[in-house]
Order: sequence, then structure tokens, then C-alpha cells
Amino acid sequence: MSVNGVRLAYDEAGSGPPLLLIHAGIADRRMWDDTQVAFTDRYRVIRPDLRGYGETPLPDGRFVNAADMAELLRRLDVPRAHVIGVSMGGSVGMDLALAHPELVDRLVLVAPGLSGWEWGEEAQAGFAAEEAAVEAGDLDEASWVAVRTWLDGPLRGPEVVDSTLRSPVFDIKALGSQGPAPDAHPVT
Repeated sequence: MSVNGVRLAYDEAGSGPPLLLIHAGIADRRMWDDTQVAFTDRYRVIRPDLRGYGETPLPDGRFVNAADMAELLRRLDVPRAHVIGVSMGGSVGMDLALAHPELVDRLVLVAPGLSGWEWGEEAQAGFAAEEAAVEAGDLDEASWVAVRTWLDGPLRGPEVVDSTLRSPVFDIKALGSQGPAPDAHPVT
């Protein structure tokens, strides 16, 4: 669906009051695959890929994710939605609620980012390492840096994290780093 000049990929399932699920910055809408099942018997679940994630391209120019979410809800004829956002998705959900309170019924934020937050040295080092890997053309390394930065965290090693999470998060992040495949078609 075209939203604010970009072909925004999303999917929806279930019926009932609308529930917008906004993914974390290390993932795309697939992060909700297992969770969605718990909601679809009671809610109309809407799962978008934000710009530059999953099957939604990252076009040139400035944009506001919250404005994209507001327009998506309007285009889907959703007058009000429950919103759940995780990490960066929580920040987007918070911005949506502040800019368009008429569209948000209930808001659940899980470890949301805050606009204007200044990151500590460990996080900045992770950002720099990921950017350097992207600039070097090593998208696999960029994705592993993101896994180490966001899944492991700065104060623990990979041995502490459930090993069954590392590869799926890498796979999701790798797709986001590379953008959609040339023949990918956003779900509408």
C-alpha cells in the first residue's frame, strides 16, 4: 500500500478491535510471527514493516515513521487502534500517540527509545562498528554487530543469550540491511 510516498509492506490477520504491532529496530514485522497468534482470535492485528526494514524500501529523503503509521491506519479505515511497540517501535508508537492521540486507544511500550536520547559510549561504538562494516560492504558483519549490540547487549556475551535467538535475529537483520530482494512484493 502506498503510504506517504513509499510502498509500505504490512499484513493483517484476525478480527475485532484493531491492534497495531510496531517492530524493534533490529527486526521487521516477522518479530511478531509467534506473538500474533495470541492476538488474532480477539483483534484485527496489523503488522507493518517500517521504512528500510523487511519488505518496505528506504527511499531517499526525510520521513517520520509515526506519520507513516497514522496514514496506514487511516488508509485501512482504522479510527482508533491499540498500539504495541518494542524499542524503536515503542518510540514510533509514543510519537504516534503524541502527534495523533485520536488514533491511539491503548498504548503499550516495551523498552521504548526516546527521541533526542544521547547514547552511551558502548552503544556509540556498536553503531560505529556497524556503519564501518556497511561501508566496507560486509553486510553479514554489520548484522552480527547489530546482534551483539542489541541482543547480547554491552554487559554480557553471546553465551548468556539463548542460542536459538541469535540466528533468527541475524536473519531478520540481514534482510533489513540489504533491503528487499529485487523481486519482493510488499504484502497489501
